[in-house]
Amino acid sequence: MTEFQKLLAARQQVENIFELTKDNEWREYMARHLVLLHVELERQIENCIARGEDTLLTDKDKPPTMPE
Repeated sequence: MTEFQKLLAARQQVENIFELTKDNEWREYMARHLVLLHVELERQIENCIARGEDTLLTDKDKPPTMPE
């Protein structure tokens, strides 16, 4: 699993927690913490994209290259 995939999965998990706690009495308290985490994950995802590391393939999944 690439770092990019891990970040995408983590972001999805945070979004799932938002959804699961939508009727929770303490939702606003939890949301304040989750928002900070979500924003940081978005920042790191954008950094991966900017560096060109936004591939969903791991090194072992990539086809072999021919030697030059």
